[in-house]
Amino acid sequence: MLARIVSSANYEHLVGLRLSSSLVTTGLLGAGAMGVVLRARHDGLRRDVAVKFLNPGLVSDDPEALERFLQEARVIARLRHPGLVSLLDAGRFGPNAWFSMELIEGRSLAEALEELAPPAALSALADVADALAYVHREGFVHRDLKPQNVMLRSDGRAVLMDFGLVKDLEAAGLTAAGALLGTPAYMPPEQASGEEEVGPAADIYALGAILYTWLAGRPPYRAPNALNVLFQVLKGPPPAPSEIRDGVPPELEALCLKAMARDPRARFADAHELAQALRAAAGPAPRTGPGRCVLRHPELGDFVLRPGGELTVGREAGRDVRIPSGSVSRLHARLVWGAEPGARPAVVDEGSANGTTVDGELVSGRALLPVSGRVSFAGHEFSVLLEEGEGRALLDEETSRDVVVGAFSLGQRLSGRLVDAFSIHEVLRKAEDAQLTGTLDLTTPRGEAAVTLGMGRIMAVRAPALEGLEALDWVLSAQSGRYRFRPELEPCESTLDLSFARYARGQAAARRKAAARRREEERRAAAPPRPIDPLAVPPRAPTGAPPAEPAHAPAGATASATARPASVRPTGEPAAWLDCPPFDPVPVRGELRVGRDPDCALVLPHVAVSFLHALVRDGPEGLEVEDRSLGGTYLNGERVLLSALRPGDTLTVGPYAVRVEARRPRTRTRPPVQPLELPAQSATPGGRLARVPLPRLLRLLAGRSATGLLEFTTPAAAGELALLRGRVVHARKGDLRGEEAARALLSADKGRFLYHAKRRPPEQSLDLAVEALLDG
Repeated sequence: MLARIVSSANYEHLVGLRLSSSLVTTGLLGAGAMGVVLRARHDGLRRDVAVKFLNPGLVSDDPEALERFLQEARVIARLRHPGLVSLLDAGRFGPNAWFSMELIEGRSLAEALEELAPPAALSALADVADALAYVHREGFVHRDLKPQNVMLRSDGRAVLMDFGLVKDLEAAGLTAAGALLGTPAYMPPEQASGEEEVGPAADIYALGAILYTWLAGRPPYRAPNALNVLFQVLKGPPPAPSEIRDGVPPELEALCLKAMARDPRARFADAHELAQALRAAAGPAPRTGPGRCVLRHPELGDFVLRPGGELTVGREAGRDVRIPSGSVSRLHARLVWGAEPGARPAVVDEGSANGTTVDGELVSGRALLPVSGRVSFAGHEFSVLLEEGEGRALLDEETSRDVVVGAFSLGQRLSGRLVDAFSIHEVLRKAEDAQLTGTLDLTTPRGEAAVTLGMGRIMAVRAPALEGLEALDWVLSAQSGRYRFRPELEPCESTLDLSFARYARGQAAARRKAAARRREEERRAAAPPRPIDPLAVPPRAPTGAPPAEPAHAPAGATASATARPASVRPTGEPAAWLDCPPFDPVPVRGELRVGRDPDCALVLPHVAVSFLHALVRDGPEGLEVEDRSLGGTYLNGERVLLSALRPGDTLTVGPYAVRVEARRPRTRTRPPVQPLELPAQSATPGGRLARVPLPRLLRLLAGRSATGLLEFTTPAAAGELALLRGRVVHARKGDLRGEEAARALLSADKGRFLYHAKRRPPEQSLDLAVEALLDG
């Protein structure tokens, strides 16, 4: 069925909500069929952001709406591309959900399409095609591409938004067979029929329909209602744009009609090919300046480096790129760009504690910035884009490090010179971005090699007396030589079939961990040995001789009464305990997993915690922690990859502080209470009110994610407290309301209570976790 359109008239009650300690909604930006978008102020970042709510009318009417909304948040969090909006945070508000995004200050493509000149319009559509190519490579289909879902930044670059109908090609979908989701005017026939499987070709059709709208001045199909539009889509192709408006260039009309072919196989092979065609039609943009290098962070914003300039990076105030994090050094790195002709921007690591990486490669000293890639300072990642004065990617065909992506189109030849080990890395990375199919020949002083590519993936590698991953490592170590790409495929047996980008990231992570392990071993070797008390360790007895008695033992004492060596633990005793209130302490024996996954020994249920966040080991040289997360693990305030642990240390895992204790922490006992057992949900238990049973009752209800109403009668006044899925959403005591009333009820020391299971709250004025209320 078609998504139901909901009026955007009555959403003022969502303005002024405090969604977190630093996020408050300030105004309404717009509303659609699935969501409501508001402007919000983030006090911590000191900037405005966009917050999207699930449409309140769908929370109870459509059981799949909430799951689809959460899937949109997960997809946006996973995708990182300059042409896509960035996710900042997510959370729940009562039965509804929300997530915050980067706020794009500009106009939608629907508002600006008629005003755009041909080069600007085609360039914006090419930006959307680039973003779609990345989305398709990651295994997703947008399915709702239309001008309203594309925003234009102030510099004219397009940003793709609204993944509410996104489809994961590798997972079971939420859409039932025959269901229709999307906008009919931009929907391809296979999506409108609801019968065929919808793939990336559907997004190519929709982008062609947007181009049609710009050429003809109206959408491809028009009718009084959505149902009639669907009938037209299924009936046949729309009239050519030249039949509606005069002066349509024939080459653009042919491009548009190819993208909108009714047979998906007759459209462009992929979105990257469509982007190339759009940029070729737009023509070269005039260069108006020497260019710039833009570093973009979803929270910190954009930073611009120009030729002859320099930017300092660090956590201290006054740095050009200030990253307020304890894992970043005071002066972490410098970004420099020489003024001489042909100079390239570079990053210089200033001996930082947690390192600088460029596209996953650890920087040792100085490294050139990529034309389009990523640079990370202690895990804080920035996207990098090298531009001309008009905002075009700065591509230098004279140097082998700047491989022109457009020149990688099939049927063309590309060759160049390898100047260092990273040249071949960039060649393979650009080949993967362009989804090349062919053979890459290399000639080096050590011998010749060939890399077979299939749609950008490395299928096989041939090197002198090597094959498979060993041959690939040999190719990646090439320091000099020449390379040549041929679009012809040579017969070979596919032995690899891997993504170079993922392989390079895995190799870089392995190198970082090996380097961290070496540093830790060097630190332990350089540390002075611990003093040994000769009275604490008995001398080694000869083989077969009885154990010697210590000199300080009284006469007649047996060997079993001697002091135990300090380095020896009793059998079965753990090396340490991890204590993270309010969770139970966990003993460390062997290897212990910390993360969000229920299979971990220490489960920390928070979105900021990775499923496998860290490993804590009891190794031969003592305790150590190894980071396995995306957000980082911090030891006493400093981010670590691999480090030794000692009793008294504190690990920061997401929002949790985990204390390392030598002995089992004292059991957190609660005052003795009368056992309180709740019957089935349909029952109505009651009881005597006392200061101790009430918190226990709330904990029991919260642990079961209960929904119901607690009525209280005390000598002072009557009151009530409502729960929704285990969270306190309403409280009343006499004339008091809200959190003040809830705390007043908790202070009551006598009276009676009655619990009504499954009774909906009379109103929702709170959204408090029970533990937060009790701790306060």
